[in-house]
Amino acid sequence: MYSDISGYAPEWLNAIGNWFEEHWVQIAIGTAFIVAGVLTMGIAAYIGGAAFAGVMSAMGSALSASLVQVGISMGISAVIGGSISAATGAGFWSGFTDGLASGYMWGGIFAGTAQMVSGAMSITRSLAPHFNGFKFGNIKIWSPNHATNPNIGGTIIKFGQWNRFDAEYSRMIHVAWTVFGHNLNHIPIGTVLAGILGGVS
Repeated sequence: MYSDISGYAPEWLNAIGNWFEEHWVQIAIGTAFIVAGVLTMGIAAYIGGAAFAGVMSAMGSALSASLVQVGISMGISAVIGGSISAATGAGFWSGFTDGLASGYMWGGIFAGTAQMVSGAMSITRSLAPHFNGFKFGNIKIWSPNHATNPNIGGTIIKFGQWNRFDAEYSRMIHVAWTVFGHNLNHIPIGTVLAGILGGVS
C-alpha cells in the first residue's frame, strides 16, 4: 500500500511510514516488554537502597543492554527472513523488512523478560540476603547472584554442577552447558533464539 497524505512526501519517507503502519503491533509488543524490563530494574535498584541517580543509572544500563540484544536479534531475523523470502520467490527485501519487525518484537520479548527476571532476582537478594535458591535433588532453582556481583541477575535453573540457564541484565538470557565434553559459558541463547524466531515467523 502506498500512502502519500500530503502529496509532497518523498517515496522513501512514505515507505518508512507504510512499514510502521504494517508492523506497529510487533513494534508495540517489543517496546512494551523493553519498557517493563527497564522499569523492573529501576524498582529493583530502589528496593536495593539506591538513590535517585542510582535508579536512573540502573534503568539506563538496562535500556542500553536491551537495545543491543534487540539490534542483534533484528539483524539475525532480517537475514533469515530475507533468505526465506528470496528462496520462495517473494524477494529478499520483503522478507528482510518483515524480519526487522519480527526481530524487534522477539528481541524485545526476550530482552524485557531477561530484565524482569534479573530485577526479580535482585529484589530477592535485597529482601533475603542469605537466600541461595531452592534445591530439589540435583536441581537448583532461582539462585540470585551475590550482592557484590556486578552482573545483576542469577541462575534460573541449574542441573548438577554446571549446566544452567541464567538471566542477567547485561548478558540477558544465556546458558552454561557441557557440549562434547567441553564446558561452555555465557552462550547467548536468548539473543540467538529471538533472532531465529523473528526470521522464521
